[in-house]
Amino acid sequence: ATICTADTIGLIHSRKLLRVLLDSGSSACLIKRSALPKGIIPKELATAKSFKTLAGKLQAQQMVILRDIRLPEFDKNKRIGQQCALIFDSDSCKYDMILGTNFYPRLE
Repeated sequence: ATICTADTIGLIHSRKLLRVLLDSGSSACLIKRSALPKGIIPKELATAKSFKTLAGKLQAQQMVILRDIRLPEFDKNKRIGQQCALIFDSDSCKYDMILGTNFYPRLE
């Protein structure tokens, strides 16, 4: 587990500190709905997707794009241009984000 920030989530400015699970068992990057800034308009997926993660089984029907992501525990000066994240709802998951195997940082 680690922390990260994203300058924008969707098109909304957000510098909230997010609690992140690095999960090589998950095939996708996911973000918890409660971690999204107010007023965000997510993109609907054509079909719902299910994922098995270390935090349990999760489903997603929407996605957002995160921009200017920073993982300060790894490097305070590097940022990742953008990453798509599927939105999940879960009261039992203690993480705001799950970074799965499709997290491919192109550093800027």
